[in-house]
Formats: sequence, C-alpha cells, structure tokens
Amino acid sequence: MNKWRSFCLAFAVLLLGSLAMAQEQSVVKPQLLLSEIVQGMPKGDRQEVRVLMASFQPRDK
Repeated sequence: MNKWRSFCLAFAVLLLGSLAMAQEQSVVKPQLLLSEIVQGMPKGDRQEVRVLMASFQPRDK
C-alpha cells in the first residue's frame, strides 16, 4: 500500500509540474500599430499597409 501511495504522489507532482510549465508559455499576438490605404503602389491603385509590433519573452511562441 505504501508503494502505491508513493507512486500516486509522484505522478501527481509530475502532472501538476507539467501543467504549470504549460501555462507559463504564452502565444505572442502582434499588436496593430498602423493600418493605412496607400495609393500609387506598383502592383495596384490602392493597397493596404500595416505595421505590427510584438514583444517576445524567452520561451514564447
């Protein structure tokens, strides 16, 4: 019975540790700074130009 309890405790610690690590990593979404329709571009009369910004931390995706 003692071995079974030790196994369950070790499994719970590993499971909780992996869940905590998964929550620390975040997905970076770019932030739109500027969106403007520009005329006179080489491929068409009007085209949209967008400027995006994103800040990455270590282990971000």
